[in-house]
Amino acid sequence: MRGLKRVLHLIVGLGSGGAEAMLTKLVSRLDRDRFESVVVSMTDRGVFGDVIEREGTEIVTLGIRRGVPDPRAFFRFHGVLRAWRPHIIQSWMYHADVLAALAGRRAKIPVLWNVRCSNVQMSDYSMRSAMTVRVAVRLSHWPAGVVVNSMAGRRYHEEIGYRPRSWHFIPNGFDVARFRPDAEARRQVREEIGVKGDTPLVGAVARFDPMKDYVTLFAAASEIVRRRGEVELLLTGPDVDESNPVLRELSARPELQGRVHMLAYRGDVERIMAALDVLVLSSYSEGFPNRPAGAGERCRHRPAHAGRAAAGAQPGSARTNQERVLDRSRGRTVRTVVRFRAAHGFERYGIAGMRERRASRKAEVMSLP
Repeated sequence: MRGLKRVLHLIVGLGSGGAEAMLTKLVSRLDRDRFESVVVSMTDRGVFGDVIEREGTEIVTLGIRRGVPDPRAFFRFHGVLRAWRPHIIQSWMYHADVLAALAGRRAKIPVLWNVRCSNVQMSDYSMRSAMTVRVAVRLSHWPAGVVVNSMAGRRYHEEIGYRPRSWHFIPNGFDVARFRPDAEARRQVREEIGVKGDTPLVGAVARFDPMKDYVTLFAAASEIVRRRGEVELLLTGPDVDESNPVLRELSARPELQGRVHMLAYRGDVERIMAALDVLVLSSYSEGFPNRPAGAGERCRHRPAHAGRAAAGAQPGSARTNQERVLDRSRGRTVRTVVRFRAAHGFERYGIAGMRERRASRKAEVMSLP
């Protein structure tokens, strides 16, 4: 159709994640009388590729293997730009931001970056990822602007050196028709995992990633169970299952035996959250976290607790990444650093190394305000 503005979205991948979910919602709800969209995934179609395509948006993949640099991706992407001729490129996350900046500059197409996080501990990730962020800092004046979903994210990126031409604050949005209390879903999910209807059920919905800080989550769960023995824990997200050796060892604490239910990735997150009494987010870094906000819409009569990194999503409430709640009963915080070994691009971090680093940081225990 003539007169439509063509928007090309470039993203690292379309696996289960907050940015991927928000992109999926965005392209499905854009005014199609004004905009035409295409989504380019640097890796593969992931779990959202089919969803986006069913909504009528074209999907293109560049076929890059995670953790394996591929200079040919630049030329593949440039070919997509020549074929599709977008009016603007919207990129999502650091690796996509760098590729969009380079290709957009060559093709003379305006680029908007999309910042979805704050206070990232790059020491938890591979050297390649850290280098990508450093390159993004150097190129941050190239795009026409940078979109942030939280003021905490803007402040953090200003601190590490981002100097864009303009900032644009656009908070996340949520489908309140999808996220609402559902007594039948609550009963069915609890029956599926073998939890009684009156047993307090605490849950977390997050991928297996250093910033999601499952170490602190399990430490807090152990403390809760020691105090209130009837509590059980439900976890769901990519790589969150019994085959994960780190999570398997974290859940092997005596007090947690038979109380931890790991369901891996689930597409029915709204049903999972309906089964919970409390939704928690233990991340040390977030922009505007989707799950607590979604829980607020779905279960308005039940609490959703987020760590201080998530609290930073609200304007004016950014916190340092050392403020980590581990044991509220003692009024203390402990900063726990968890590293990924990146030998294969995505390798699970070791429990022994994690414990060693945690022990070496006992001196960093501080009092909460």
